[in-house]
Amino acid sequence: MPLSGEHLERAAARYERRDPRLHEELRRKFSGAGADLVEHAKRSMRISEEVALTTERGEPTGPGVVLTETIVKANARPVLVIRDNQATTEFLGPDSQVWAQRIVDAQSILDRVIPSVGRVELKNNPDYQWVGTGWIVAPDIMVTNRHVAREFARLGPQGFAFRLGLNQAPQEARIDFLEEFQRSASLEYSMESILWISDPNQADVAFLRVKHSATDRDLPAPIKLADSVTPDDLVAAIGYPARDPRVPDQEMVRRIFGDVYEKKRLAPGQIMEVKDDDLEHDCSTLGGNSGSAVVSLATGEAVGLHYSGLFMEANFAVPAPKVRELLVKAQKGELPGMAPISISTLPSAQSPAQPQTPVTSTSGTFSLQFNIPIEVTIKVGTPQPINAASTPIVVSSSVPAIPVAASDANETVLAAARQQLANVPDILDIRLGYRFKN
Repeated sequence: MPLSGEHLERAAARYERRDPRLHEELRRKFSGAGADLVEHAKRSMRISEEVALTTERGEPTGPGVVLTETIVKANARPVLVIRDNQATTEFLGPDSQVWAQRIVDAQSILDRVIPSVGRVELKNNPDYQWVGTGWIVAPDIMVTNRHVAREFARLGPQGFAFRLGLNQAPQEARIDFLEEFQRSASLEYSMESILWISDPNQADVAFLRVKHSATDRDLPAPIKLADSVTPDDLVAAIGYPARDPRVPDQEMVRRIFGDVYEKKRLAPGQIMEVKDDDLEHDCSTLGGNSGSAVVSLATGEAVGLHYSGLFMEANFAVPAPKVRELLVKAQKGELPGMAPISISTLPSAQSPAQPQTPVTSTSGTFSLQFNIPIEVTIKVGTPQPINAASTPIVVSSSVPAIPVAASDANETVLAAARQQLANVPDILDIRLGYRFKN
């Protein structure tokens, strides 16, 4: 059965319910031009077979249907150029007036978030010069995928650290917020530390701290995380698609991506399905898009962290509410593998000072704690005079409790903590009854 415009319109009809405007554009584009469009696609994609085979259930398959899907999906899910960290209506493959108008309508929204997405680049890695995409999710914090971060970082005895690379030198990571098509400029910041990398059985997420000094340009603003995600919402994946040999239909890849890779791209699409720990979208992505921000065209908020996909079938992302849940715990140091800083590892730390007046024993149930990020704890209970030299100041790794203590003990431990931590440069002040975040 020859492939014709009828097959194209049938494939385009899949968008009728989810996206009526796009369906109408596809219908007009293919109506009456089926044969010419098919011949053009066959020449550009080196497909010569026009016969559509069928399965046992009578469903069409074979080269004819492959060609149909190629034509429709290339027009329905295009990829656009990002220039000067702004969205454009420059298509790398087939164009779409519907998507062009949507990008224009969302221009101011997209231009606020695009500068916050960058390419994760490496030094001393034996295999890669860059490994994926990341974006600013909180002040000085970049989020990317676990499988991206594990190329250069690992969990060790003292927490997360950079892997050794070439010549046994530690690897280094940085984020470049430019790397655009036909532009050589860069805007790079180094990664100061690895805050957390998820386990393989958890959401594919990693958080890293970006090194930022007073002489640097200000970091781009964090992309706000959406409170909820809704199926069929219009979105765009912002990231760095790489040449991906795993995709079997390389001609289709070239048709959509214009044979340009490793540069910042905007790929519009829709949310397909939403679950608690996973969402599906259908933006056009490739391997380097791992870690891309999936943002709402209506709000500019990130609805997900892209991590994987089946080319032109479905892509998968960690939903924004899950990313937020993990981010809050990371900022509190509550995620597995995040080692607390102890007195012995702090620079210039002195041995604990001894209080000059008797205090209560450690048999009670109240505690005074400081999370800065260490916790200094003193137990208060039934009054019993003891030798002041034996009064403990304990570094605790437990989750902080609400601070409650008697006023005399408060002042005693406050004085001891200030003397003990006086030479630690990262501690600005110690106060009673406060827990510091962010």
